[in-house]
Amino acid sequence: MALWSFSLAVIQKQRNDLEIQSMKGLFFEAPFASSAMLITIFSVSGFPLLASFPILMLSWSTLASKYLSIILFACLATSLLFFAGVRMLINFITPNDQEVKWQRSESTTMTVYLTIGVLINLALGFLPQYLLPYLINLGAQLAGFG
Repeated sequence: MALWSFSLAVIQKQRNDLEIQSMKGLFFEAPFASSAMLITIFSVSGFPLLASFPILMLSWSTLASKYLSIILFACLATSLLFFAGVRMLINFITPNDQEVKWQRSESTTMTVYLTIGVLINLALGFLPQYLLPYLINLGAQLAGFG
């Protein structure tokens, strides 16, 4: 979620508008921010090999035996979020009326932060058996501070 909000902030700084119609051709102007936003949308929707997939599968398999209606609504919600990501992808790669030219408008610092966030997202998806136990224990430790 932090990566999603950071990429949205970078896009808003670039375009001053977050409506989907104004996002046309954004991939050619801000490739790192638009890629990070798409990866987080697909991650939250439960796309395989991204960070949320192992967590969603574990929670869905746990709830499936008791609450089938909740699982059906969750599957509907994640599939709609996936199709929203596809719609964003189409808008990002559809060029404006102007001539398409590649330019990177993000600063180097923003590019580094976005790349680190994407790599963490991919690492959590590819290696959940190694990284998720540490995150679960971290959550339990942080709960003791309150």
